[in-house]
Amino acid sequence: MLIYRELDPTEFDKIPAEALDGELPIAGGIRIFAGLDKNSGKIMAIWCVLAVVHAEPVWLAKEVRHSPTVLRRLAEGMKGILRSMGQSKAVAIIPADAPKTKRIAQWLGAKELPGRMFIMDLKENS
Repeated sequence: MLIYRELDPTEFDKIPAEALDGELPIAGGIRIFAGLDKNSGKIMAIWCVLAVVHAEPVWLAKEVRHSPTVLRRLAEGMKGILRSMGQSKAVAIIPADAPKTKRIAQWLGAKELPGRMFIMDLKENS
């Protein structure tokens, strides 16, 4: 039988390595809900939640749309803002049918993540 509760950050080191795929996305404000064995206290299940910085949208007027300088300076400025916010990463969503945008993101140093993105609706009646 399991008991379910939020873990205290001091308990994060008790999470089995296999549950983390090798790394815990420790970030400010991470919270972890867990199922623990009632008798031993062993962590048997977890679900992590953390705030993710979403850097969108990027827009360029037609007159500057093909300028690598404009893109590079926007990226440098955005990275500066993110660092000033204490962030080390940001997420951007690029539709599958936007290969040019994907190439630009990669040119700016962004890495494509595996998988697909889903959203959970937390409204009362959903």
